[in-house]
Amino acid sequence: MPVLTLALSLTACQENTAPAASQSRPAQAAVDEIAAPPTTPAVPLPPYVGRWAESKALCPQKWTRLWVDELLTSDQLRCQILPHSAEGGDRTLRMKCIELTKRTREEWRLSYPASDTLKIKREGKRAQTLVRC
Repeated sequence: MPVLTLALSLTACQENTAPAASQSRPAQAAVDEIAAPPTTPAVPLPPYVGRWAESKALCPQKWTRLWVDELLTSDQLRCQILPHSAEGGDRTLRMKCIELTKRTREEWRLSYPASDTLKIKREGKRAQTLVRC
């Protein structure tokens, strides 16, 4: 009789833990769903966002990285991109920049002559054509 009581007690314990295990699965699925990164951004990114260089070979050494609100170059230029307006296929970026200790305001005119190609016209500088890294 003690063996039968022990067997019934173990069976009862297993039945009591089964609902708890099944209840934790939906909770874990909800956590996984919340933690998963979005597959596409809520707002489409501007076409200039990315890492650019004069050639694919120069991508590791001499690059320009543009984000929605920031520009950074391998030459230590860092700019805050100010609110901008789009004009057709071109875009003008107004920025507050710092290079080493020199602070400037700059305006860059961007155009896209081909897929994955960015042309930059800067005041007082030669036009530059970059490819996406």
